[in-house]
Amino acid sequence: MRLSYLTSDEVHFDWLSRLAERFGIALESADNVKVSTDPLPDAVLYDWDFLPPGQREGLCAELCEQPVSGVVAVHGYNISESETEALQRSGVLVFPRLIPHVIGFLRRLVGRSRTAQ
Repeated sequence: MRLSYLTSDEVHFDWLSRLAERFGIALESADNVKVSTDPLPDAVLYDWDFLPPGQREGLCAELCEQPVSGVVAVHGYNISESETEALQRSGVLVFPRLIPHVIGFLRRLVGRSRTAQ
């Protein structure tokens, strides 16, 4: 599985890279992953709290324009209730914290989508 992770937090990226290795996930740093990028990685994860506010609003609008294809998730403490609802309506997974469960869940979803194809 290939996971693109957009964060400016080096601590989060380092922690996630060690966790990804344990799960057998190829983690790549993404400066700017667009949902329309072709080919998409197996999953895209955005660190909401470390996006500049303007970029956060733009990304939320982009992700909410149309239902996402593939596995797309965001994590962060500062995701508003209205953002959470809008993102979830578009098929984006929203997690309040980055914990090991998030990565395991993404991996299972990617595995299921591969099996369904």
